[in-house]
Amino acid sequence: MILRVLPVRVATKKVYCSYLLDGTTYTHTFTLPTTIKDADDPRTQRLLNWLSIVHAPYLFSIEYVQTIQTDFPLTSAEKAFFEKLIFLGMAEFRYVNKLPITLRTSIEAPSEERPANPPDQAPRLEGCFLLNGGGKDGSASATVLGENNLDFTWFQLNTSVAQEEIVKASGEPVIVCKRYMDPRRKDGKYQGHRPTSAAIAVTAVLCAWLLNKRDVIASNESSANESNTTIDGVSINHQHSKSIEFEEDFSGLLREFGIPVRYFSLLRPLHELQIVQLAAKGPYLGHFTSCNHGYTEGVWCMECPKCAFIALAFSAVSSEAPGKIWPETPQPLALPALYAYLHELVSDDQHKPLECVGTDEECKLAAAMALKQGYRLPQNIIDSFTKAANSIDFQEVHGRLVNSLAAHNIPKDYQPVLADFERTFKNA
Repeated sequence: MILRVLPVRVATKKVYCSYLLDGTTYTHTFTLPTTIKDADDPRTQRLLNWLSIVHAPYLFSIEYVQTIQTDFPLTSAEKAFFEKLIFLGMAEFRYVNKLPITLRTSIEAPSEERPANPPDQAPRLEGCFLLNGGGKDGSASATVLGENNLDFTWFQLNTSVAQEEIVKASGEPVIVCKRYMDPRRKDGKYQGHRPTSAAIAVTAVLCAWLLNKRDVIASNESSANESNTTIDGVSINHQHSKSIEFEEDFSGLLREFGIPVRYFSLLRPLHELQIVQLAAKGPYLGHFTSCNHGYTEGVWCMECPKCAFIALAFSAVSSEAPGKIWPETPQPLALPALYAYLHELVSDDQHKPLECVGTDEECKLAAAMALKQGYRLPQNIIDSFTKAANSIDFQEVHGRLVNSLAAHNIPKDYQPVLADFERTFKNA
């Protein structure tokens, strides 16, 4: 089946991304935070086209599409970027829906051999957007930027209670882009994870370009680079569009077309336990919600793999933090609803949960650190954590994951942040 991406329509602040699939037209509507003054600018038009393509996979719930045709021209670099993003970013979707894991989607478009040269004069870009998902990672980035007197504006796609809590706690301004997805996509036969972080990244860069912001800052950790499992040679990474691979691919595409907005992750040098240390001491403790089931209402379900990992990580680095996050459950590791997920996180018997959780080593190190805190835990959890702790060299793993920094693409003008990381972790 072919999914046709129709020309993007713009009306003041409204953007309409429309698609034709099996004779039916579907439309995703965006309300931008500003009016598009020059929709004919080649860079603006390019970003609008990308916005439409990156949201096409949300219609794969109706039928897994093997060919996407666009009514607008694309270069070979653009086609290669989106084909790779869909192949790797939708790997989990194919896996959970029992589709062939090696199934590829090709992109067909009128050919544009080389990008049109952008105008010589570019607007002066300054300031940054910090992506707000309402969770611990964005709040950790906000803490670091605040401590280094670096101003930022929150950017978010739609609004949830979790996001509102973070903005309220920070006192910083916020820019919101509203997205209304065609509701008929939910009637399809398939369900599953899409590369949502990529969709947010493209949307944020478009808005940054329109509002003359220089940077779009994500809060993706080094752990996002690790896949959950590999099947038939295909890496299944729930966090592919949070990985450094995607970050570099997207940044390269922006440079290719002369779009001067920079996209990077401020937390890329850090491992999960380091981020948790920052979040545990920051002003947002008790305000963020890192649960995908409850973030819209700002609540924790406390019965999913992500809640289990967050409980494990914060319990590992601080005996006080869990009580501030979950005042009614100050020892979350003792919750029966989390037992199975805690075992899964630290066990070698199964692959990492298909969620935004730490690496295998991070989970085992967290288990060892939690044991050192001396919590009163059920015997089965103690046994599981002890086995995990005994499977690693604590000093060596702790040195790599807590007292060292990973590769990153943070620009040099954010040197105060990098120096802060060096002082906090490498010289600890």
